[in-house]
Amino acid sequence: MNLVQSKIIKSRYNKSHLIIDKKIPFEGGVKIKNLISHNETVKVKSVKRNTKYFDIELFIECILTLEVLSDNILEKYTLTYNFENNVKVFKEYFEPSVAFLDFIELDYVIKLKKVNFKYDINIDYDTLSILGECFIVINLLVERCLMLKEINEMQAYLQVAAGLDDMDIKDVIGNLDNIVKTLSNRLNEIEEENHFLKREIERHKAEIGVLNSELQNEKIKNMNLSLECTRLTERIKDLEEKLDKERKKCSLLEIENARALDEIKRLKKERTEITSELQREKIGLGKKIVEFLKK
Repeated sequence: MNLVQSKIIKSRYNKSHLIIDKKIPFEGGVKIKNLISHNETVKVKSVKRNTKYFDIELFIECILTLEVLSDNILEKYTLTYNFENNVKVFKEYFEPSVAFLDFIELDYVIKLKKVNFKYDINIDYDTLSILGECFIVINLLVERCLMLKEINEMQAYLQVAAGLDDMDIKDVIGNLDNIVKTLSNRLNEIEEENHFLKREIERHKAEIGVLNSELQNEKIKNMNLSLECTRLTERIKDLEEKLDKERKKCSLLEIENARALDEIKRLKKERTEITSELQREKIGLGKKIVEFLKK
């Protein structure tokens, strides 16, 4: 039988999971000062499934470059940590829903997307916390078959039924009925595919809508920041102009102050001269009075 085969997605699971939540203590008085860099690898190690769920064993490798303080010496280390964790994915969360037999027998493909790890150092600087999550995508696959021989047979049956009166029409109708059932089943599968693809399109449209909304918000933020930068630039320019004016005023005041100091010196000198002159006049007048009294 000639077949044209391809695999299509019959049902899908796509949800976020917490894949690791660990705390790594550092002993012996070692203090974590800084996490310089980190790199993670997440792989599917093994998969088991039954009629209720997939049991996925994950292998997680974290390569960390840390800056630590030990015996008052600041050092840099690159450390590798390996973890294993099991995640269960239950049948009822697959869309569209599938029969138990299909759930345990259909081929599948597992993908890990949007892997995200977060690290935190505690207040005592002696424990590193690791929190990791990712989207687990499981596609259940079915074979898509186009049975060329049966289609050719259907055309042949129609020709025979039209040209031969003595043929057993019941056999012809029976064979045609089988072919119709096969095509009907295939049509149902196509309708299921179409329904699933429509839901996927709607989901992607919703995601695009969210992304467009976020993009618009970022554009608004960017515009506001640009306006704020323009305002601050103009404000800085105004302040620079005011500063320049104040500097000029300060220069003029310094000149006036120097003149005032010179004037004060001159007046002090005149006062000293006048005081000396008065003192001389006083002495002379005193002498004259004494002489006058003697006479």
